[in-house]
Amino acid sequence: WGPGSIRDVDLLSAALYPAVFDEFQTQRQKFGDLSLIPTPLFLTPLETNQEIQVQLEVGKTLIIRYIALGPLQTATAKRDVYFEINGEPRIVTVDDHSVQPEVKARARADPKAKNQLGAPMSGAVVEIKVAVGDKVKAGQAVCVLSAMKMETVVGAPADGVIENLDIAINDALSAGDLICTVKTD
Repeated sequence: WGPGSIRDVDLLSAALYPAVFDEFQTQRQKFGDLSLIPTPLFLTPLETNQEIQVQLEVGKTLIIRYIALGPLQTATAKRDVYFEINGEPRIVTVDDHSVQPEVKARARADPKAKNQLGAPMSGAVVEIKVAVGDKVKAGQAVCVLSAMKMETVVGAPADGVIENLDIAINDALSAGDLICTVKTD
């Protein structure tokens, strides 16, 4: 999907069902063209040692064999899925939506929202330089993160007032975790 690849059917779908079409496009950008996978695979899980073939294009076929589902990681509600692609072993970690994680996942910053500040790297919060309600200028220090004995000062994303602060001292952040939201005028 790129410029010039819109078909008549896409235009019609977007006009008749704009929200559904937007969601479809988002999923397609995230996962690629899933229309190559047979529909029954979306409706029923594979059995252990079941093998399927997915033809990507003429002369390119993936042979996928489901091996096993790993144990539940209760803290994160994730599982490892073991399978083979063309005879090569693969492991993918997936969310298990049938259970709730013991540890609540941190909020993620929306990269498109100019007023949200996400952690630029993984690290621990060692200092917080603002509080909710403080006025800040773009680039003003909000907090200090430490990773591998190096400290990084993280600056405000925009001029405004700190609307919420989603961190505390010693919090372990991953890159992209929400640090704060700035209310702009």
